[in-house]
Amino acid sequence: MEVVRIFVDTNTFEGLYTIRYDGEELDEFERLFDLWTDAEYVREYLRSNQQYLKSDYFKDLFLDEIETEILDEAEELERLLERHATDNDIGNLQMLFKPLNNISYVIPPPLEKTKARIRDRNKFRKGILRIYALRLGKNTFVVTGGAIKLVREMKDHHDTHKELDKLEKVKAFLKENNLYTDEDLVFYYGRF
Repeated sequence: MEVVRIFVDTNTFEGLYTIRYDGEELDEFERLFDLWTDAEYVREYLRSNQQYLKSDYFKDLFLDEIETEILDEAEELERLLERHATDNDIGNLQMLFKPLNNISYVIPPPLEKTKARIRDRNKFRKGILRIYALRLGKNTFVVTGGAIKLVREMKDHHDTHKELDKLEKVKAFLKENNLYTDEDLVFYYGRF
């Protein structure tokens, strides 16, 4: 497993990182956006998960509408992540990444599990895509994976459940390498 820079301030080391899992050619960030911007992949994914599209959450949408929303949302989400990671005038990544637990209102613990998604209901009706990450600082997150979220609870779909496992594996890896804060990344990258 390797921590890879995505959008990072070279002076402060704050920003967005991702994981490249052992044996994988692409890091998780690149892999997700390659899939989410591939119309054929998205269409097949939705077809193979049609039973989830019958829920109240999706009942008013046709398959092609959901597909278009996912493709558009992927483009917007990637753009937002880059802007929030690199442009201090519009805020920071903490504005996009929220605690995985929707009712968490405490000071974030080290390596807090988070999710980012589109929240702009004017542009995107549902906000289906999720990026999962661990927080290392106010403006520093390590992406562990992501999903096309078709269910309310992550435990209710095999793909989102798998993302919970990935969060735990990466958290263990970061602990093993003493990576708890953005400052720790300075020393981590100093080893290369």
